[in-house]
Amino acid sequence: MQNPPNWAARRQHSCALSTLAALTLASLAGAQSVPVSFNNNFDTGHLAYDPAGAPLVGTNYLAQLLLDTPTGLVTVTGPGSGLFRQPGTTVPGTWTGGTRQLPGIGYDQPVQLEVRIWDVTLYTTYEAAVIGGGITGTSGLFAYTFSPSAPPSPTDTWLKNLPSIRLVDQPSAPPLVESITPGVVGEGEPAEIVPKIS
Repeated sequence: MQNPPNWAARRQHSCALSTLAALTLASLAGAQSVPVSFNNNFDTGHLAYDPAGAPLVGTNYLAQLLLDTPTGLVTVTGPGSGLFRQPGTTVPGTWTGGTRQLPGIGYDQPVQLEVRIWDVTLYTTYEAAVIGGGITGTSGLFAYTFSPSAPPSPTDTWLKNLPSIRLVDQPSAPPLVESITPGVVGEGEPAEIVPKIS
């Protein structure tokens, strides 16, 4: 006589396989990425300009690509230095870019990108350049969606919504607030915050 099937064990095994399949699919989805051509040389509507309004040149200037995520902006790295071209170039206002991957993003999924530019020989980060009163520029957030055409085209990955960027001379940052002292108030009255600047 054959033993009756152990349904409880089979159900437990089936649940374990379902959980494993779900975890595998989640990890594959997390590993998904889409390409973006980090270039602005596909037409003249996306150039960068110096504070005087001339197309930007100089390998001391860096363009940085950022992806807007729920936890904040993250830098997207990859091929291409992001440095601008030397004076005398035939394509002023453009940087040396390359195709990069946007991690965790799927086909036809709209995202927000930002390009920031500053003099990397004077400041190691864009934020330091802004605080230090350097020459900087930003595109602000702009939309990007990778929707591959059939057959695929290089234009599928272009930053078509990237606006032109004009750099500005940042004023020096004001002094930091050292401490905050709440004002003395009676019960039920709003406290007045008075910054102490040294």
